[in-house]
Amino acid sequence: MRKIITTTFISIDGVYQAPGGPEEDTSGGFAQGGWSFGYWDDVVDKTLGTAMAGPFELLLGGRTYDIFAAFWPKTDKDPEVAKPFNETRKYVVSRSPRELTWQNSTLITGDVVPQLRKLKEDDAPDLWVHGSGNLIRTLLENGLVDRMHIWTFPVLLGSGKRLFADDTPAAGWKLADSRIAPSGVIRPPARDRLRPAVREGARRRCQGFQPRPGRLAGHLGFPRGRPEDAPCPAASPTSSDACSGPA
Repeated sequence: MRKIITTTFISIDGVYQAPGGPEEDTSGGFAQGGWSFGYWDDVVDKTLGTAMAGPFELLLGGRTYDIFAAFWPKTDKDPEVAKPFNETRKYVVSRSPRELTWQNSTLITGDVVPQLRKLKEDDAPDLWVHGSGNLIRTLLENGLVDRMHIWTFPVLLGSGKRLFADDTPAAGWKLADSRIAPSGVIRPPARDRLRPAVREGARRRCQGFQPRPGRLAGHLGFPRGRPEDAPCPAASPTSSDACSGPA
């Protein structure tokens, strides 16, 4: 079974709308498109270039597909991105039938979740999701995301589409990798979803946690340990069931 891996550029306040250009996505009156400009440096470029060297297929929402299809087949810039994007298989998730003009594109529409589950089971390269905020939320709601690469740019936007809305399902994740570029971009806090067995282990560790001294916590006014009779977070299919404690 392959993985579904998301890549999202977001601002400090969680906005992912139109990082690449002023006209990329102006919906809702958004006028700050292109906010990632000025933060690209050698570390960011090298990291992206390394990722592009491996095999992958694309899984995209309709709006992101339209943006990519209007640019990558026609550009002579960034060949290290354009070439693999143009050549790889692309799956496009849409609410309704549509014409796909970019080569190697396949439409997924109708009852999409079962189709995505089946697609994930294929013995094929990992599926990469770029942009596609609505699609990412659908994937998260159905437990289909294995890893998230969240590139955080040092800019505040105040308004715009946010990746994590109030109804985003709770889930436990673990940090897989992270790096800070000289420009201030946090290269991505790659986070892997905690599997049920991991969550169960965390719950057992939580239950066995005993209070212990914590001078710094005491100075800050926080509890120095978790009381023995304090309950762990309620178990659920999407929560990490974890609290701080010894392994």
